[in-house]
Amino acid sequence: MLPVFKGIGMGLVLAMAVGPVFFTLLKTSLEKGFKSGVYLAVGISINDLFFIALVYSGISNFVNDPQFQYYLGIAGGAILIAFGLFSIVRKKDINTTSKPIKSRRGLIGLVIKGFLVNGINPAVIVFWIATVALGAGEFKSNPQDILLFLACIVLTVFTTDVIKAYLANKIRRHLNVGVIKMVYTVMGLVLVGFGLRLILFVV
Repeated sequence: MLPVFKGIGMGLVLAMAVGPVFFTLLKTSLEKGFKSGVYLAVGISINDLFFIALVYSGISNFVNDPQFQYYLGIAGGAILIAFGLFSIVRKKDINTTSKPIKSRRGLIGLVIKGFLVNGINPAVIVFWIATVALGAGEFKSNPQDILLFLACIVLTVFTTDVIKAYLANKIRRHLNVGVIKMVYTVMGLVLVGFGLRLILFVV
């Protein structure tokens, strides 16, 4: 059971990190409802599993290459800035009732968005490289224990993301239009800030 407890602990640490994924999840849940937030969280978790698979299969040298990090940082920063500006500008149809996405295409789009927002941050790649290495050392390269450790991290993060989406959707009902507009502006500025920071970090 040691891999389970350590995985949950590491997952809680990762879940408490405040970054662009956190603000994107809150914004999506506020704007489109709980179900949309869950689909975004699914995309985030799929991206985590994707990076785990890359690192575990020995491609960490590629994803950790400085040139790869540079282009990923530039592209990721630009996308975050675009998301942030869109959040600031798009306020004309804001109301206190969320507008859930019902179409399959829209929900799949949220999964893709979650995958991209999580994947464009080089820090996520570095985290999984370090975490896979930690698991290998901690559990003496026992494949079953390492995979259980990593699975518990991803499951814990996904569970906390679902909780965040639920709470954000509940809070929205108690906010008026003016407060929601202010929240969107703040979230937009935060995303723009993360985007600029990401670009400056790799330049």
